[in-house]
Amino acid sequence: VAAGVLLAGGGAVAVELAGGADPAPAAREAAAPRRPPAAEARDANREGLRHFQRREYGEALAAFRRAGSLVPAEAEYRNNEGYALFRLGRNDEAVRVLEEVVERYPDRHVAYANLADVYLAQGDTAAAVATLERLLERDPPRTRARLAQQVLERIRPEDEEEVVVEPDPMLAVPAIAGARPDLEIAAEGGETEIVEVDTFRAGHP
Repeated sequence: VAAGVLLAGGGAVAVELAGGADPAPAAREAAAPRRPPAAEARDANREGLRHFQRREYGEALAAFRRAGSLVPAEAEYRNNEGYALFRLGRNDEAVRVLEEVVERYPDRHVAYANLADVYLAQGDTAAAVATLERLLERDPPRTRARLAQQVLERIRPEDEEEVVVEPDPMLAVPAIAGARPDLEIAAEGGETEIVEVDTFRAGHP
């Protein structure tokens, strides 16, 4: 136990500080303003994306879940959680998370893409087709619509009607076949999240 000295009436009086600790650091910590949950969630999501790029999917999942616990209403964090589950091979959990995202946030286009990827990995082509068709009904950005149409052409039974997306001569779209990067962290709708460059590939690990 540490002793302190208090001058009182010209004399020295010994006092004990409980545990020998200076209370000032604890007081300063208590007085310091806490960061808003939204800011902490953004940091956690960025941490998750860094882990994801390094293929550290378990750490990525933990970070995305932390972000989602801080801001439960943010679809981006739930979408990223679902895709991390997919990369971990936890497909049933991934389906549940991503289905929740598309139900609660029907204009979250990338979630449909990721959900279709999981369905194809499970061998459920019919569910993947239905998910991509729902995506096209939501009027997604032209590049994502074109990718979805390309995949539908590969996986949809030949007797089903195709959804046609008219070409846009002002938009240069890079070749996809044979040039699939494993992952791209891209901005969509002003938010940064996991976006597959050529998603929905059957037999995806």
